[in-house]
Amino acid sequence: MNTILFVEDEHASRAVFGEFLRNEGFTVLEAADITEATDACREVSEPVDLSIIDIKSGTHLARRLAERYPHMSVLFIGDSEEMSQRPPRIKYGYLRKPFTAKALLKSIRALIRSAVAT
Repeated sequence: MNTILFVEDEHASRAVFGEFLRNEGFTVLEAADITEATDACREVSEPVDLSIIDIKSGTHLARRLAERYPHMSVLFIGDSEEMSQRPPRIKYGYLRKPFTAKALLKSIRALIRSAVAT
């Protein structure tokens, strides 16, 4: 089973997509911001395999999480692919908002397959 950290400031999106991913067999940690994300990661013993992070705050959080989980992949979500800085040494993908649950699952599976292949 893979553990996913879903960081999104919109509670409704976290709730809907979090429940969908749990039904697909993933362990899902939900957080609204960097503080909640860091706390959620500290509370679990298993590694976080993938993070879904809004691109607006994502590169900073991705770098912080990569220090703790160097194997972790990141799926950035947002209205634009614009990143102030590409995160170094982090395997990542991008999914444009709005997206469907099917598109989210496809992107997650692609990143997981990619991480296993390397």
